[in-house]
Parts: sequence; C-alpha cells; structure tokens
Amino acid sequence: KNTNYIMIKDENICIIGGGGFIGLHVTEMLTKNNNVRIIDIGDFDSKLYLNKFINKNQYIDYRKDKFNCIKKNNFDFIFYLAGNTSIIKSVNEPLNDLKLNLVPLLKVLEMIKLKKCVFVLASSAACYGEMHDSKKLEPISPYGISKLAAENYVRFYNKYYNIPSIIFRFFSLFGEYNKKQVIFDTVKKLLNDPKTLKIYNPYSKRDFIYVKDALQLVLYFCSKKNFNADIYDIGTGSTLSILDISKKIINLLNLKTEIILEENRTTYDPQIQIADVKPLIKEGLKLNFDFDNRLKKTINWIVNNL
Repeated sequence: KNTNYIMIKDENICIIGGGGFIGLHVTEMLTKNNNVRIIDIGDFDSKLYLNKFINKNQYIDYRKDKFNCIKKNNFDFIFYLAGNTSIIKSVNEPLNDLKLNLVPLLKVLEMIKLKKCVFVLASSAACYGEMHDSKKLEPISPYGISKLAAENYVRFYNKYYNIPSIIFRFFSLFGEYNKKQVIFDTVKKLLNDPKTLKIYNPYSKRDFIYVKDALQLVLYFCSKKNFNADIYDIGTGSTLSILDISKKIINLLNLKTEIILEENRTTYDPQIQIADVKPLIKEGLKLNFDFDNRLKKTINWIVNNL
C-alpha cells in the first residue's frame, strides 16, 4: 500500500496552531477538500504564509477568540498542533513551557468532552528521552515532560469522556516553513560563511522525516475511524548523524567547506532517537522515502526564504 495523500474529505476541521510549521502543511493538505478553520495561538513568522491557503474568515486569533469558536461550532476533527517547540526554551523557562503546552490543551479538552469530535494530538519523540537500548518513556527535558503529560491528559479524556483521540509522536521533522532546527540552521550558517562549519554534537543521531511524508502517515490513520487514544511514532525507522546530514547539505550546496567538530552535549540532548515503525509497516504503509530529494527541496526553500 501507499498513502498517496490519503485525505480526510468533506469534514469540518479546526487546526489549532495552524500558523506554525506543521500547521501550515496540515492546512495546505486539508483546506481544498474540507471546511477548515485555523486558530493561531503564537506569534510565528511562518503564519505569513497562511494566506496562500485560507481566507481571512477562516483565520481566528486566539488572543481575541479564546477558543469560543470551538464552543460555537461542531467540528469533526480538531488537530492540536500548538505549543512551545523549543527544548532549550523549556529548560530555561519550564513554567512557560508548562503554560504553553498544557493549559490551552486542557481548555480545549474541557470544551469538547461533550461534543465527541476527533482529537488529533501532535506529540514528540522527546517523550522518550535517550533511546539507546529501550523505548522507555523517560523524558530528559521539561519539553518532553510536558509533551508526555499532554498525551496522558488526552488518554484520560478519551477513557473517561469517550473523546475519540489519536496521538502522533513526531521525530525530526524538516521541510518548508521551518525556520529553526539543524537543517535550517546549517544552511543559514553555510550561506553566511561557506568556508567553515562548526558542528556541535556531530555524532548525535536523529530520525529525519520530511513533513509532508509524516503527515501522509497521519492522515492515513485519521481516515481509518479508529480513535482509542492510540499512539504512533512518526519517523522513517532509520537515523542520520548530525555530521552526515551536514555533509549532505554541503554537497547539495556545492561547497568545499571545512568541518570543525565539537562535542558539546548537554543533559537534555539525547545521543540517538529512532522511531518504532513496526506498527506502520504492519499497516502495509510504504516507508521508502526519497530523503535526498526532500532535503534538496527543503534547502532550496531555505535559500529562497532567508
């Protein structure tokens, strides 16, 4: 089987956090075939791209609305993609991370516990922490702790209020509209100084997956109508080191850059993270993604949007 952009069609959909990196792609993929409303919580540069996909009547500013549109409308799906996405910020400001990742989530769950719309939560590989030998849920950052707590709140509301729910733990997403993290930061550094590149934690390994490939998997499970707060890892089941992906970026930019390696691990930076894709393969899903082509496409977008 191949997902081939399996879509949800003819549904009323609310995307909370639609101005963020993942939210923009979800909006782009769903808005043509559904009635979509966006609730934007944060101040994102990326939300400037929203007007490519929606009109002003579809956009709701949380600061003015406070989720009132959820009370007023009967949505079939709510995609919850909002919150702090920075591990470093969560370490420096754990109370703010808690406030951003859990308080709005609970407000929404309270509002929909009698409505029974499908609740789709974007979670994170940070729930696992270090993944050398096992898949224990032992987060090593306040961000991972708050994401795991968010999952548990969703599971609670699923069990006690029968809110149909599904949870996706995203691994290292990359693609257009993302103006942070290792791929964006590396391209930016190389454009500023193509002669040398200092790579921190070069041997840390991550499971990189292109955002639209990840969301095809998400939409496949959302189309199956089975929402018992099941949790799925969303990744490729393989890893690249930070050094490897930096070399790929240098090659794709046709540079002759000197690489300087610096081990600078912190307690909240896991050495390896890799998705368990066995449940995806069991579904017959196709996971042989064209990584280099996706990376080239992402690099071109970064170069054109810096």
